[in-house]
Amino acid sequence: MNNLFEYLDEYKLLTPKELAYVANGCGPKFGTLGDWVPDFNGLYTPACNLHDWIYWSGGPDSMRDLADLNLKSDMEKINTGLSWWKRWSLAWAPRVYYWVVSYFGAPVYSSSEKRKT
Repeated sequence: MNNLFEYLDEYKLLTPKELAYVANGCGPKFGTLGDWVPDFNGLYTPACNLHDWIYWSGGPDSMRDLADLNLKSDMEKINTGLSWWKRWSLAWAPRVYYWVVSYFGAPVYSSSEKRKT
């Protein structure tokens, strides 16, 4: 796949079983670090799951960069639907999550199990 829209189109076709295989919400799938990453009662789970899908699907490094930017954008969109208080208190989250995945995500992206098709 060569562009983000192709990834998005395929993501929409995933069955729940396929999604569960490649996505786990926010944070790493294995290890205790995932327990430390707040998911805010699943608020950002859809954005994180799409990010997981793109990382699992692989592609050029430019696609990883797009995946990271898309995660930030999706989280910001989720925030716009919140009450002013929640929007204000979670304004930091998209920026921090973006920073973490863009800084620490390269090794995960290049070494993670990729789909075989």
